[in-house]
Amino acid sequence: MPSKKKDMPYSWEMVVEANRHGTVEDLDLALLSAFEESEKAYEISVDSARVNATLNNKVDRLEYLLDEGHIDMNKIGPASVASSFGDSSPKDLAAVLVSRGWDINQIQQTRGTYHSPASNEFNKKLIQLVCRDEEMVRWCLDKGATIEQSDETLLADVASFGSIDTCRILLEHGAPISESTLHNAAWRGRPEMVTYLVDEV
Repeated sequence: MPSKKKDMPYSWEMVVEANRHGTVEDLDLALLSAFEESEKAYEISVDSARVNATLNNKVDRLEYLLDEGHIDMNKIGPASVASSFGDSSPKDLAAVLVSRGWDINQIQQTRGTYHSPASNEFNKKLIQLVCRDEEMVRWCLDKGATIEQSDETLLADVASFGSIDTCRILLEHGAPISESTLHNAAWRGRPEMVTYLVDEV
């Protein structure tokens, strides 16, 4: 049975190599080769480069793909940013997008974006998806993230997985408390969070 790799265009292998060990210039040459090979080869190669840039938080690759028109910024949803990881913070990836006009308050759609979101990512904003990360929460608020009274799952998620400081920051910005907030803290076995919610809220 032939391998999946053999079904891929040659230029895709060049992109994979550029993703792993190459420079932005190597990636540029690989995508040019893919474009000259076929439309399908180009689409496959661009998708591989985009996934590598967003998932591994490679800011220089994302800037290149955006600035050269290889990918559509409007198809990058909050879930793609929230799921990025690597040597730098996800805020570096988000900063590239926000500086180019990406809406930090957009809702993750179930379709129409590059990233196929998990069920618990649907209809959530970036600040909701990164609520376990205090630094990212602060950054989102500084960049204009808003908290709506309908965002009842936000503090409930923080009660389960976030810090007390994050909870305090969000409360100061008007985050609503739901019945699940205290329940989640207790259910997750977080006595310090339970005490804070009972005594301070």
